[in-house]
Amino acid sequence: MARIDKSKGFTLIELMVVIVIIGILAAIAIPKFMDATVKSKVAEIPTVIMTYEHAQLAYLSEKSYLAGTKDSLIMDTSVYNGGKWFTYAYGGAATNAASVTFTATPKGTMGPIGTSNTCNTVVTTAGAITHNKDALYNRYIPNY
Repeated sequence: MARIDKSKGFTLIELMVVIVIIGILAAIAIPKFMDATVKSKVAEIPTVIMTYEHAQLAYLSEKSYLAGTKDSLIMDTSVYNGGKWFTYAYGGAATNAASVTFTATPKGTMGPIGTSNTCNTVVTTAGAITHNKDALYNRYIPNY
């Protein structure tokens, strides 16, 4: 009499191998996902700061001096009232000041970037623009 094996399914070893593979994939994917979310949040900075720079340069070309207050600039108020992830501060200057600064500060910790890590831009009366950023931003906005 021939013996017929009717058992179907997976062995415990096969199931354990699948779980280990899924664990390895998750260990690789989750940090990459977290890094991508930080990068997408930080991408807000160059856009907002360039809006400020263009407004300041337009003001400079029209008046021959830098805007002493942010309200003097012609730009969308949402730019300096703050974005979703960052607070923006205008380091205003008195009339005829040599330079003014616009700074972005995170509203909360984002991966390696803490609330004390800032990015800023300085516009001078000569029309020169200087970008400054903490080293932690190099990974996310390398060309800023």
